Amino acid sequence: MSMLFLLLTALAALVSFMICFLAIYRSDRQKSVYFNLLSIAIALYLTGNFLDFSSAQEASVVGVKVSYLGVPFIPGLWYLCVREFCGVKVERLGIVFGIMFVPFIIMVLAFTWEHNGLLFSGFTFQASNYIGQAVFETGPFYPVKQLYLYFFNALGLFTIVTHYIKGTKRFKKQAIFFFISALIPLFTTATWVVNLGDTWVDITPLCLAVALVLFFWGLQKYGIHNVASSLRDDVVEHLQEGVLLLDNEGVYMDSNMAFNALFPQASQVPLGTELDDMTYLPFNFSTLTSEVGVREFTMDFDDCIRTYKVSVSPISRGKQLVGHSAILYNITPLKNIMSALEVKAHIDPLTTVYNRGFFYEKGQYEVQMSLLAKNALGAVFVDLDFFKKINDTYGHECGDYVLRTVALVMSGNLRNTDILARYGGEEFCILLLNTQAEGALRKAEDLRKKIEAHSFEYNGSRIRVTASLGLSMLQLDDATDNLDKLLKRADEKLYEAKRGGRNRVAV
Repeated sequence: MSMLFLLLTALAALVSFMICFLAIYRSDRQKSVYFNLLSIAIALYLTGNFLDFSSAQEASVVGVKVSYLGVPFIPGLWYLCVREFCGVKVERLGIVFGIMFVPFIIMVLAFTWEHNGLLFSGFTFQASNYIGQAVFETGPFYPVKQLYLYFFNALGLFTIVTHYIKGTKRFKKQAIFFFISALIPLFTTATWVVNLGDTWVDITPLCLAVALVLFFWGLQKYGIHNVASSLRDDVVEHLQEGVLLLDNEGVYMDSNMAFNALFPQASQVPLGTELDDMTYLPFNFSTLTSEVGVREFTMDFDDCIRTYKVSVSPISRGKQLVGHSAILYNITPLKNIMSALEVKAHIDPLTTVYNRGFFYEKGQYEVQMSLLAKNALGAVFVDLDFFKKINDTYGHECGDYVLRTVALVMSGNLRNTDILARYGGEEFCILLLNTQAEGALRKAEDLRKKIEAHSFEYNGSRIRVTASLGLSMLQLDDATDNLDKLLKRADEKLYEAKRGGRNRVAV
């Protein structure tokens, strides 16, 4: 049992030096000086502890002195790490030196105890099987050492708890991890001895090595002191845009409140879940990070259809890619504005029917589709009779009223599939889709009668309005027929109606 304990002590010292080396020579540029110093202090403490468990009295005394190169500084350095982790790093060197002053005094007293008797007043050497240990008698300054130890341990734990209460989800997960790793040596300090033969030994150093490994693993896994600053977390957490953080393999690392409001399932996802397993998202890792991947999606949120844009950025440390951030912007207002502008580009502002440009764009497509499918299609030109006389007699405002009303009358008597546009001035054009010649003629005559029968009143004056219409049909047996030819034939029929006395339909 004694030999096993000695081997474990040696292993703990070796592991502590490995952690110390890795912490100092990590490849990323975002390092914690306090954690590096803490790992050095723990490594020295564990090395001295191993030498203390020696069968030779001289080596044991030397081991105690080596351990005091590190052990007095551990509580203060651990507290500084806690402050850095909570986003309130101590930057002023005066405060750092003040915290380290008592440990420095304790270290000096430990190395010169034979001459001052303040920290230790004497010692006895206990040996059992493979283990020996120097047991010192405490001096008058020893309670100061213990008070310093418990004060900064308690202050560090209090700092974690207070920041945990007001911290974000990611901060809380890391804080729990940090808190548990800190409790391990604190618990063993309270139950500090085990009996190995005739020798009672402190197991705190072994548990401190475990805590050091856990804490370092947390730094590597979560980037605790670099990523989880409570200030940065608070800013990200309260952004109106949704934020999603992934590692370089597409593993979920964090998300803020706005993202979780959009996708409530994400708030229950543990760290380490692959993005591709979060099937309720409108994207996966490959589509999110590819150049032609999903960049917009629409979803129902708060009983409102919203459109979101996804902006993905790589996260690098130096030249190494470590992850990706995805930010979800609500672009619904922008989409609405663009839609409104698009509508305005297609609509005649006076009559609110299609304008001539969009009529040509849509009409060419419909004519081609009708020729391919051999579907009948008719074109109608509508021109208001004596419209100039209306303007001259009642004014242009009255003329605008007549144009708006005529457009409204015709819109109310056409199918949703028909295309009505203001062609220019007092002239309108209609495409009657999937309509045979007889039906097209009936519809044109119906529109003429509706316009004639409508009661136009302006400023107390009743105005008689009539229209002349020209109708032509698409020649389905002629593959070269097109919109321009169709409209030209309808325009010719329109002039035929005017020459024939107006207020009529010419075919």
